[in-house]
Amino acid sequence: MILSRCRSCGAPIWFARTITGRAIPIDREPAADGNVTMERQRSGDILATVHAGQSAAMLPAGTKRWRSHFASCPNADCHRKPRQLELLAPNAARDRSGDR
Repeated sequence: MILSRCRSCGAPIWFARTITGRAIPIDREPAADGNVTMERQRSGDILATVHAGQSAAMLPAGTKRWRSHFASCPNADCHRKPRQLELLAPNAARDRSGDR
């Protein structure tokens, strides 16, 4: 994990890696309502697991949880990659092209 600060809001964050190898910004302080857990691997690396939907509620009591900084940053949309926004509205570009 890499200690850092959010470029837009200045909050202290970690950059952790998911099982797919993607970096994910995590709020540095644990959160009771968080849906991210972290586990040290045999290699010494820290693996962040995002528990979607109800699976976060099913974690054993006492499990330390964190929150993705995308969920708490007031400027999160500034950091989203265009591909992610395109997935949210895949027909938007096509709909605009028909207005000509």
